[in-house]
Formats: sequence, structure tokens, C-alpha cells
Amino acid sequence: MIPYFLHLAWTTLLAFWAERRAMPRFAAIALAGILILSLVLFAGLRAVPVGADTIAYVNRYEYLVGNGLVWDADGTAEVGHKLLFAIARLLSDDWSVALIVTSAFAIFFYLRAITRLAASRAIAIFTFIAFGYFVFHMNGLRQGIALAVYLNALPALIAGRPGRYAFWAILASCFHITAIFTLLAYPLLRERFSARAIFLLLTIGAVALIGLDAVFGLAGLANERYESYAERTETGGALLALFYGTMSVFFIVMRPIIRPQWARAYDVFLLMLVLGATIHAMVSATGIYIEISRMALYFHAGMIFLWPIAILSLPDRRSRAYMLLVMAALGGAFYFVYLREIGNLIPYQTA
Repeated sequence: MIPYFLHLAWTTLLAFWAERRAMPRFAAIALAGILILSLVLFAGLRAVPVGADTIAYVNRYEYLVGNGLVWDADGTAEVGHKLLFAIARLLSDDWSVALIVTSAFAIFFYLRAITRLAASRAIAIFTFIAFGYFVFHMNGLRQGIALAVYLNALPALIAGRPGRYAFWAILASCFHITAIFTLLAYPLLRERFSARAIFLLLTIGAVALIGLDAVFGLAGLANERYESYAERTETGGALLALFYGTMSVFFIVMRPIIRPQWARAYDVFLLMLVLGATIHAMVSATGIYIEISRMALYFHAGMIFLWPIAILSLPDRRSRAYMLLVMAALGGAFYFVYLREIGNLIPYQTA
């Protein structure tokens, strides 16, 4: 577990250092490059036992190599994932190259979204890692990539551009088909935050989840190996529902102090978090198809961007420093539990 926390501390330090306004442009670019390499290589150079699904992807890649194939014509993965594997095959027969290529693709889109949306990139990078989004793609690689792509739909969601939002959602579904269902959330997430919006979100969200329960079961959209994920157990699902529900309440309480220039984006991210918490709560309370809970990932990821806005909206440096400490403690505790419980992440080993 120590390598994960050292990596978290290192990347966060680099991010805060690169964000300093007095930093010369060349130095800032160099630091950003080191940060990107730190993220890509930490994930891409992992050994086969690290991550629940890593062995399946490595075995598939070795199957392609062994049969002299570039394109995985008979595989069941989405076309986007097949394309990334084809690129890796053109570069090397080494499966580590495949993991590096896929991780680099995911990190590019994660950082693209953070750069465009985060009130503080450094705080967002900390939340991105500490709250499990970075290491998620080391478990469920395809959905981790889909999330990275989907986050780039959020500027269009905030601006009210349904066509561009649909483009990114459909592109994300090329890496994991579940992302296509984020199209259904567009009208709900465009609501102004209010009691009415929360009621609509809870009511329509609950009805939609029951419908998706049947769709997922019939379509077989959840056949990846998630056996060791905590969401598989009732206790794990309940704890996640409690955590995201508590975070929703916290950010609702913080909403009155949010600065006007961030208010609209904050409402969108907050509704996303509430929807993600609702999905976890529904799965935990009703026992509907457990894999529905993976839909929550696309929405509670709004928390990546809520923390920077909430912290920077505080009125003075002392209160901001205090809230940073709260975030760091909460993030560290969550990361500790996440690493212990989710997806064979420890011990970390390199290839």
C-alpha cells in the first residue's frame, strides 16, 4: 500500500508546484510532463496480479500476439478498446506496452477534463487519485477509459449543448457500452439545483434504474470479472451508498457560499453526485442487479470537481487551509479502504 500513498503524495506535490503562478512557463510544462509520466507509468507498468481484470487483458493481448493478429476480430470488447490494443500491437508484442497505451489514453482524457473544468487542477488531481478514480482503471480498464472520455462531456452539459454532450457520451460507449446510458441523465442534470430537482432526480432515477435492471440482465452488459470488488457485497454497497450520500449532504450544505462564477458548474456536479449516491442506495436497498452500481461511477465522479470549487469559495486563507486538511484526511482514509477492499490492488508490483 505504501507505493500508492507515495505516488499520491508525489503527484499532488507536483500538481501544486506546477500550479504556482510565479512558475516560469517552461518549468511548468516540464513539471506537467513529469506529472503525466508519473500517472501513466505507475498504471502502465503494473504487474499482472495488480488489478482484478489485468490478467484477462494481458491474456487477450498474448492471444493476439500468439496468433499474429493485430485486430481482435472475434473478441467481445468494444471497438475503442480493440483499437487501442491494435495500436499497441503495431508498437510491440510486449503486453506492458498495451497497458501503457491504454493508461496513456485514459490519463490524457482525465487530465483534459480536469484542465478544462477544475477550479484548481492540483486539488482535482488529489481528489481524482484519493477517491479511487485513478486506480479504478487499473481494475475495470474499459470502464475506466469510458469514464475518462465521458468527463469531457461535462463542459457541454454545463453549457447546455446536447449535441456535443451526446458526442462524448457515444464516444465513451465505444470503450464501455454502459456509458451510453449517460444520455438519459442529460435532462435531469440540466435542472437548476432545488428541492424539485432533487425530487425529480430521486424519483425518475429510481424508476430508470428499475428499467435498466431488466436491460442489463437481458443484454448481458455486466460480464466482466468484478468478483473481488466491494460492490459485490451488501456491506460494501451500503458503505459506498452511505459515503456518497454523506458527501452529497456536505456539498449541499456548502452550496450557499459558492462563488457566482462557479455556481452553475457546481450545481451540475452536485446533481451528478446525488444521482451517483441514489444509484448506490437503490442497489443496496432493493437488491436489483448489482452491476447497476457501476453506472454510479459516471456520476459521482462529479466529486472530483466539487472539492476545488468548495474550497476556493471559502472566504479566507485559514478556512481554506482547514478544509484542505479535512479533504486530505478524508481522501487518505477513503484511499486506504479502497485499496484494501477493491480489485486486488495490493501489493503493488511492477512488471
